[in-house]
Amino acid sequence: MQMVINDGEFKSIDKMIKTGVDEAFTKCEEYTSYFDEFLETYKINEETDFESYREADLDEFKNALDKYKDQEKVFGDMNATADIGII
Repeated sequence: MQMVINDGEFKSIDKMIKTGVDEAFTKCEEYTSYFDEFLETYKINEETDFESYREADLDEFKNALDKYKDQEKVFGDMNATADIGII
């Protein structure tokens, strides 16, 4: 076992594997941070009391509809997948 661990080629391959995994996890973290904005919007929408719009005036209701239409477009344009390496 010690002979394998001390082998130069083994050490080189081991280092390449560890570097590849580290780089893949970094890409994965970067990719998941892309969704932070969407998650925040989702949380706000989940906490919204849509019953409150029953008493809203027409301008307030229109503004809310415009906001949700814009969100629908942004969510529709979201990159759902990405090549992040070996993970």
